[in-house]
Amino acid sequence: MAGAVLGALEDTLVEYISQDGYSIKLGKFARISIRHRLGSYRRIPLTGEMKMTSTHRKVKFVAIGRLRQLEKLNGAG
Repeated sequence: MAGAVLGALEDTLVEYISQDGYSIKLGKFARISIRHRLGSYRRIPLTGEMKMTSTHRKVKFVAIGRLRQLEKLNGAG
């Protein structure tokens, strides 16, 4: 059953991968979002040459609810 759910999530994310900002909220458990990052100019330290980095996509998993609270260590944040 878990395999079917994960497969459905993967299929949905693959279908919407071209949409920047698309997200799926999984109840009080987590949110999965797609972000697009444009390339930027970076200096190559050894040569001093400026090169453009490639544009890429990032799929991010963010825990929410009780799971998020358990991520915090005592005395932190």
